[in-house]
Amino acid sequence: MLYIIIRKRENYLWVYLHHHGLDKPLKVYATYRFVIRLNCMLENGISLIDALNVLRHDDSTRMVNLLAHHFDEVLLNGVDFEKSLDMAYFDDDFHSLCLLGIRSDDFNQALEDYEYMVELKLDRILTRLSSVIQAVCYLFVAAVITMGYQVLLLPLQLLQEY
Repeated sequence: MLYIIIRKRENYLWVYLHHHGLDKPLKVYATYRFVIRLNCMLENGISLIDALNVLRHDDSTRMVNLLAHHFDEVLLNGVDFEKSLDMAYFDDDFHSLCLLGIRSDDFNQALEDYEYMVELKLDRILTRLSSVIQAVCYLFVAAVITMGYQVLLLPLQLLQEY
């Protein structure tokens, strides 16, 4: 992982995982970051094409850069906007919400809804993870206390044998 980060090869890792169908968390993360940046630009009055060009040439976030690149290329090839959202690198929930936003003529609200939905999913995952970690910690403390009592009671058991 250190090599991938230092050599800036996250996109290669993502493409490799995508070909093997193991990129669901990366898809959600990259799409979420893409949506946050795109929505910020659209709210400030930047057109979609200009926002995609900015995201496409921004090297600070390489996965967002890859998404913007593919999205922009699909649009430049003349594909309909609704069909361009059905890209393999986008999260499936993003595609559904964007189609709903296009049909209701409120694309920005669809982007905000996607942000909110991902944050809710992350909150649920973190709550479950913290519950599991808490249970493991309680079991560890119980094991330590039990072993401590066993060590304290060992001399008494040895005396009872004589």
